[in-house]
Amino acid sequence: MSRYAMLVFERRTEELIRIPYGDSTRLVDAVGAREAYALEEEELSRQEREFSAVQRRLHDERDAWTRAVPVEWGVTVKRDAGRLTKERVKVDVATVDGIDREFAPGELNEFLKAEALRRFPDASSPTPMLPFDEWLKLRPKGTSQFWGASWIDGGETRDLGLHIDNWPIAGFPAAEVVKELDRAANSGWQLLHVSEAHGIFKGRHASTAAWPECITYLFGRPD
Repeated sequence: MSRYAMLVFERRTEELIRIPYGDSTRLVDAVGAREAYALEEEELSRQEREFSAVQRRLHDERDAWTRAVPVEWGVTVKRDAGRLTKERVKVDVATVDGIDREFAPGELNEFLKAEALRRFPDASSPTPMLPFDEWLKLRPKGTSQFWGASWIDGGETRDLGLHIDNWPIAGFPAAEVVKELDRAANSGWQLLHVSEAHGIFKGRHASTAAWPECITYLFGRPD
């Protein structure tokens, strides 16, 4: 009594994630996406350290500017009180850019704080990163084709774990096919038949040729 098995090589399609790569982009799998996310995290950490250093410098510059402003506290000045009369009031005086400016008690500190911030504004803070799952959902997607293979024996299908993404243009992964044929022959299997399914794919030869998309090898051996 004979026993039969099949070796199937087929083109498969997988969804990939598009990530920045230099001045362009590239497609990566889930592992590559994790690595890209980790690199973005490192870059964010660098930006945050740089932001903190800039903020410390700006804080020091604001303090230095504020300390350098000439200030007189509680100066008594005369103000018009109507009907040609004058009244004495106390003000705080700051000389800013060579001009004396008077402030009611309690207002000068707020002015100096706001003016220092205007002259030395905060740096733009880095944008926080989204959690990985949310980041992944927002990444553009793309597809890529590769050759995979499976072995069918006794009604069970076993994926051979091949992921071949580099093969001759218009062809198939011949080297990997030969390896699997040798493996089957060494296990006592005899090749009985080969069949191919062809498809038309995008490319410069798409209108004139059809490339293999599935190759099936039928084996048999005595049970």
